[in-house]
Amino acid sequence: MTFASVSRLVERRRAARLRRVMRGHRQLRESGRIELLDQLLFDLCDTPLFDGAAGRVIFGAEAGEGEAIVRQYLLTRFAALDFKKAVLAAIADRRSPVAYPLPAAWRDVVARHGISISRWQCKMLWYCYVCVYLALGVGNIAKLTLTAFKRNRPSLGGTAFFDQLSANNLPFSEGGPGRNIVAWYIQWDGRLASVRGITHQVKGAADRSIDGLPVRRVDLPFPTPCSASGLARFLSASLIKMLAAAADALRGRWWGALMLAESVRVSAVAHADTDELPADYLFHNSAWLYRPMWTYEAERQGSRILFYFYSTNCELFKRSDGYPRQTGCWELSTWSNYLVWDELQAEFVRRTIGDRDITVVGPIWFSDAPADLPAIRRPSIAAFDVQPMREGFYRTLGLGVEYYVPDVACRFASDIAELSRELGFMLLWKQKRDIGSFCHPRYRALLYGLVGQENVCELEPAIAAQRIIGLADIVVSMPFTSTALIARAMGKPSCYYDPLALLQKDDRAAHGIPLLQSVSELRAWIDANAPVGAAKLELDR
Repeated sequence: MTFASVSRLVERRRAARLRRVMRGHRQLRESGRIELLDQLLFDLCDTPLFDGAAGRVIFGAEAGEGEAIVRQYLLTRFAALDFKKAVLAAIADRRSPVAYPLPAAWRDVVARHGISISRWQCKMLWYCYVCVYLALGVGNIAKLTLTAFKRNRPSLGGTAFFDQLSANNLPFSEGGPGRNIVAWYIQWDGRLASVRGITHQVKGAADRSIDGLPVRRVDLPFPTPCSASGLARFLSASLIKMLAAAADALRGRWWGALMLAESVRVSAVAHADTDELPADYLFHNSAWLYRPMWTYEAERQGSRILFYFYSTNCELFKRSDGYPRQTGCWELSTWSNYLVWDELQAEFVRRTIGDRDITVVGPIWFSDAPADLPAIRRPSIAAFDVQPMREGFYRTLGLGVEYYVPDVACRFASDIAELSRELGFMLLWKQKRDIGSFCHPRYRALLYGLVGQENVCELEPAIAAQRIIGLADIVVSMPFTSTALIARAMGKPSCYYDPLALLQKDDRAAHGIPLLQSVSELRAWIDANAPVGAAKLELDR
């Protein structure tokens, strides 16, 4: 069998599976059970994985919270897109049961929902994954040991470390810092005075500086033991953990093996020089659920662990019968300090997570691109959308409420473009992000036609919303994106536009921004807020 024939076979199987996934989604929608996946994930979130403490050898001081930590970890890694695809495919064809790595408690949950499941395949796959994670833990011991022998390692001490950044989250190398999270942190009045540098893990990023502070890449977010005694203690603790994890796995206590790699990182932090730990750690809301185990140890040793929101579009839409349960298992989050945009977002944290240390800081910059902005010489409207995705991908998300779909997005774009042309405005159009071929072709075709119009200026998606809003006179956003709050904070008239009137006018997710639901409402609002001889403002890069 040739490589080409194997490739064709793999592609046919992939296409057949995708058709089953889409068919399963269609069956749920047509039978009125579209929220089944949400209910299934709620049950996984609420179901303890094992009884009793997790074991002090692996979990240390967090042994009492070990089960919740393991649940966070599993929900992040095993209950995401591939799991949803497996469930949807099984719904479409009971002869294709769920065969996915799941622990026993979760296998029971899937079966209780009436979903066809192959328990023995799930069990075998699960134990294979446990063995893989045990091997990864052993490999992590070797990796951290070798790292300890490296010379001329950049120091993390006294820095602010930013987790999971990309190149657009860093200050520009020239032409100004931009409106990114690092630049925001530098000007934030809550920044620790002792911070003397910025560290991150963005691959390929060149070292630079901002306001005299070095910004540099590091290999690890935490220090490893430097002294011979510290390294010996680390190796001793890690080997004990490895043996305990293996022994527990043989007795069916799989969670130690699963979390060995994470636990080894805790040992590295525990036996490193505390002066080498960053003063601040900043984690963003893309990784809201699982808090890395080593951060608890870093916090005990004096580091401040901050969780910040770069967006406010986290809440579910209100329905006619009230607010549904929040998806995402936010109630399992265990971060210590939350940085939020306003008091309504602080209420979201209290409502979903509980009483925490919450600081209201206003809109938080996140990413930017060093692109030049056009000179705008006429009244302008900035519009911010959420692109609808291709049907094949969107269905795999299994969303209980489908709002960001072509019908809504196309009407949003066409209404705003038509009113802008009718009222003599320049339309500054910024897509939420560049999703390439994942964008629905119907929406791409519409935008292609709009951009060709004389009064429409399409701007690069990577440019910070703050810079674009600085050029505009008024701002229209798709519900409930954060750009509306940014515009309000910058003193610009701001509204949400719901073109098909699908949402509730009093939805708290609007954060007090007016929600307009017809072309006539939008026209009246634009007329009321249109500038009269207003000078254009250009925001410095």
